[in-house]
Amino acid sequence: MRSITRCILAITVAAFTLASCSEDEVPKIGFTSATSDVVEGSTVSVPLSVAIPSGVTPIITFTGTATENTDFTWAVSADGRELVFETFADNVFDDETIAIEITGFNGSANVGATVTHTINIQDPGLKAELTWTRVDGGTADLDLVLFRETSAGSGQYTEIGGSFGTGTSETYVLRGDNTNAKYAFGIEYFGGTSDDIDFTLTLSTTAGTVNTNAKTISFSGTLTQFNLDADVANVTFTKNNFTYSGFSNLFVPVAPPEIPVNITLSWNAGAGTAGDVDMDLYLFYFNPGTGLYQEIDASLSGSSPTETVTLPGDAPNGTYGLRYKYYSGTSNTLSFTATFVVGAGGSFTGTANNTVAFNGSYTLSNVNSGGSSNISQTFVKNGTTFGNFTTITTPVSGSRAQFEEGYTDDKNRTVTPKKSKAARTSIKKEKGLKGVTLNLNK
Repeated sequence: MRSITRCILAITVAAFTLASCSEDEVPKIGFTSATSDVVEGSTVSVPLSVAIPSGVTPIITFTGTATENTDFTWAVSADGRELVFETFADNVFDDETIAIEITGFNGSANVGATVTHTINIQDPGLKAELTWTRVDGGTADLDLVLFRETSAGSGQYTEIGGSFGTGTSETYVLRGDNTNAKYAFGIEYFGGTSDDIDFTLTLSTTAGTVNTNAKTISFSGTLTQFNLDADVANVTFTKNNFTYSGFSNLFVPVAPPEIPVNITLSWNAGAGTAGDVDMDLYLFYFNPGTGLYQEIDASLSGSSPTETVTLPGDAPNGTYGLRYKYYSGTSNTLSFTATFVVGAGGSFTGTANNTVAFNGSYTLSNVNSGGSSNISQTFVKNGTTFGNFTTITTPVSGSRAQFEEGYTDDKNRTVTPKKSKAARTSIKKEKGLKGVTLNLNK
């Protein structure tokens, strides 16, 4: 009897052992950690506690802010030991998450102890945020422009993107998968009436580094009406994958000293006197936006032996034209002199003097009391330096310059010279002109 009992017991134990082995052969699969990190546009592998058997597929629920097949795709690794997630870079600066939960398996496998895992997707871009305050209460439309150096060391930067809205701030991202090169963020005063704008440009990254170990850097400056026509304020830096370094100081173009140039026309009708000759003097600015000359000053006195016009110190850089007009008189050998005098701090190219003079001569064939489209002489303003003076030509052989529409040339005996500023002319600007190239080698 005892031996039969022992035999039944042995059979029972053996059966229990076999049943236990059978249950152990169904793997319990979970994650080995609760979180992991990945840079957007890269791949991350999430290890499993036990390899998924061949032919078994996990049933997974995704939550979080990232969207499957839009922000990421996933697969089981060939050996079944990992879930592999491929993330996709986009042009939206945000930190996303993939919240994973294993809810079961299609096949012979059970869920393990840790069945949830969160992947933190870090955006690899450099985010630029431009904000501003109109201190004087005027209006201001600022744009944020991204430039890339055209070729290494050239100092020439080409516009490749930007934010060109009409609100009170602008945001743009230099994506981490962009070419490694030297870049610049530019601040353009596109339009407005404010003459006192305080702005801040903040550059930040979540996945990369700024200046070795930081995550953010800020620059602040002030814009005035001068900046409507000046080059963009800018900061240059170097991108090397997700590392951003070598930041320059903020460059903000400032108005040059307001150094005027006075131009006086005097003449000799014979015997060293002005005689009965009446000459007039006109000053024009060549507007590159319209391709036309526009009058900015004129001296039309009928009694003075000289005429004087002034080029304002805040006038823009560019080409200017003068007309020396023989309005009336009887001299057939009229000689005249145009004398340029620059204010303190300004200069004429090729001389240390603050005065330069040019001579010309007319005959009675040059008398013209009516309208004329002739420019007698041109010169170029570049900051506080004035040069590239042409020789004086006569109306007969002079250039046929085109003037602004509606321009009239009637004699005005009551002297009302136009002291309008040429700097604030209506040159049409367009937002986001791709391909614009600037020299930012300041």
